[in-house]
Amino acid sequence: MSSNRQKIIDCLKNNMTVEETLQIVKDTSIGYIYKTRSEYMKASKFKPVYKNKKKEKILLLYKNKVSAKNIATEVDCSIQYVYRIIKNENDKANPRMLLMDKICSEQDEYYTPLYAIIPISQYINPNSIIWCPFDTEQSLYVRYFRSLGHTVISTHIHTGQDFFKTSPPQNCDYIISNPPYSQKERVFERLFELDIPFAMLVNTTGLFSAKSRFEILKDKIEMMVFQSRVQYFTNYNNITNLKNPPFSSGYICYNMLDKKLDFEELDRKLIDFSDIPV
Repeated sequence: MSSNRQKIIDCLKNNMTVEETLQIVKDTSIGYIYKTRSEYMKASKFKPVYKNKKKEKILLLYKNKVSAKNIATEVDCSIQYVYRIIKNENDKANPRMLLMDKICSEQDEYYTPLYAIIPISQYINPNSIIWCPFDTEQSLYVRYFRSLGHTVISTHIHTGQDFFKTSPPQNCDYIISNPPYSQKERVFERLFELDIPFAMLVNTTGLFSAKSRFEILKDKIEMMVFQSRVQYFTNYNNITNLKNPPFSSGYICYNMLDKKLDFEELDRKLIDFSDIPV
């Protein structure tokens, strides 16, 4: 038996994960580790104890109302496995979790009320050029920033302007928007490539649990958190029909805030321009 194969099997017997094994058996591929582990478990009917720990962690996160998608990321497994564990536990999916998954993955077009835009505006220098890359002209980001005297350029995939292919406006000072949930990792990757100050309003649940996002965001960002959840709407013709998602939102910022962590209170009465006292 080869030295690496024996090391991999020894790691497996010690209930070590693939990632932990890779740290010990460094001169091999992750594919070979998976293959060796699979062959050994099939031949010996060995089952690592950490699988039980994984199940326990899934159930704990589920009880804490974390979405299936974020549980899968946190525990490093498939969403299908998460649902199977939950179904076996109580034969009934958590409706709040299912709602969260529906909001986050089936619909990326959720619009931001004015009260969640006002707090970030205090960090924008006067007469700035702002790019709102996920916004139409109806966007309250666009309208409010213009009302403050800024030059605002809005672009949107629905008008043929893909954020990942569109160049920032000339002399752009800030990039500010509410990005699509399903694309947020790619969004942050490109934002850091552009190296322009930005603020993105995102679902913060499980944001740092994925190793790839953790590596992207650590040591680079500032964060603005709110004392209450942001309610979103889906129709500019019915802006008061707000949706109350089962997750918290906040701004992930780069070179914008004056401190790493900023706490802001939301006045949820300020939904549209008509709500601002003269």
